[in-house]
Amino acid sequence: CPNCIIDADNPETFWNKKYIKNNHKKFKFLGLQKYSKTMYRKLLSHKINNKNYLFFPPATSVKAQKLQKKFNISFIGSNFFPLRIPDEDFFYSKNAINIYKKYKKNYFYDCDKEYGGNIKKRNEHKTICETIRAFYVGQDRLKHMSVLTDLGFTFFGVRWWNKIAYYDFDIASCFNPKKITTNIENQWVYNSSKISINISHPQAKSSFSWRVMDIMASDSCLLTEYKEDWNELFGKYISKEVKEAIIYNNRYELRQKCITLLDNEKLRNKCIEELQNAIEKNGRWHKRLLKLQQFTKVPIIDIENNHPFYEKVNFKRSKPESPQSKKNKTK
Repeated sequence: CPNCIIDADNPETFWNKKYIKNNHKKFKFLGLQKYSKTMYRKLLSHKINNKNYLFFPPATSVKAQKLQKKFNISFIGSNFFPLRIPDEDFFYSKNAINIYKKYKKNYFYDCDKEYGGNIKKRNEHKTICETIRAFYVGQDRLKHMSVLTDLGFTFFGVRWWNKIAYYDFDIASCFNPKKITTNIENQWVYNSSKISINISHPQAKSSFSWRVMDIMASDSCLLTEYKEDWNELFGKYISKEVKEAIIYNNRYELRQKCITLLDNEKLRNKCIEELQNAIEKNGRWHKRLLKLQQFTKVPIIDIENNHPFYEKVNFKRSKPESPQSKKNKTK
């Protein structure tokens, strides 16, 4: 049975890269974005081809529901902003600003090449780069959120958002601490929103966040950045008018398009209708599983009944676990 590796984050973040490199023939590689193929080739020294690699974008099981619209604009996501502000002088140097500009232009900028064989300088430079990149990613998300705070914006998340008032009271006032982690909870937020926005992590170079398809399948209107993969997957199902209404190029456009869609219910509903149709055409899991079945030659889905072979099983314990069994389970 083939073993597949999928880049939920880019391959640079894999913890067992050495093992994968040495045993790459054992695996097949799934890429969540078209750019994944380039990153896998960098990791494996170009040992990637159509036999061991498949473009495998995400899908959704979210369903549209007509619920009371509690939120004008919603967002569910993580806070990428680092909590520790560095004391080192390099953080405020001209060099740091130059590095920031390089990451803004290309998130995958390779800082290791700057100092060749000088290990000490290369390590110092790498530390600077990692710090600057982390702050760039965090600041970029906050900049986009900041332009929506007076428009009925509400956001949810479980990663460090309780610290948001440390650097922005306006954004902090829009935070809803309600725990939203399951598919059903996400579905409720999106169906209860007039507009739901996407702000992708910069590592999604050609692609987009998984939340995009969840929003498209719901009764909320998506607002997202232009992404090559999104256009390839859904572009032919969506009119030019809707594309212009839901795709922004910067945070200023994001704000203006939110205002337009909030004021124009007819346009908003047209966007929702076309986005839902696009998901049914090319955004459901049975289509992805069928593609994976053809790639791996492993039976995953019953094609005639359009239903996966796997079953969900709920395990109910007849009695509480003993401390020893919990310990063994942990091991």
